[in-house]
Amino acid sequence: MAEIGVEHGRFSQHILSVTDPSEFHLVDLDFGALSPELRRDPRVSIRQGYSHEVLNSFADDSFDWIYIDADHSYEGVKRDANAAAAKVRPGGFLIFNDFAHVDPFLGRYGVHRAVVEFAIARKWPFVWLAYEPHGLYDVALQRPAGSIVH
Repeated sequence: MAEIGVEHGRFSQHILSVTDPSEFHLVDLDFGALSPELRRDPRVSIRQGYSHEVLNSFADDSFDWIYIDADHSYEGVKRDANAAAAKVRPGGFLIFNDFAHVDPFLGRYGVHRAVVEFAIARKWPFVWLAYEPHGLYDVALQRPAGSIVH
């Protein structure tokens, strides 16, 4: 699996403890604040750079799921979703953080619009919704089996 947008790695550590992946690729522009514990974990691969460019370096159909929590602008989410789509195997998942229009603390987001447009255009169904007290939900889309991503 991969996590796009890591910051300190607190959620990365949670993902590791709950899912126990054999490989976990962390993608971010800056890993200066990443915990030493994550750096030492043999399952973790650190990939520094722009998320859409790093995603393009992976083989198609190589991930069971990708968690996207990087640039929350409309263009940023759209770019990351399009880059990640072919990297998830058929039946796999794209999970988006902060599926909202507005963060009560940080302002306007483009996540909701970009994810809905992606789901409709590619016919990827919404399969999970994780609630959050401030309305900053996580949502998961599933790549349809047999789908071809261009």
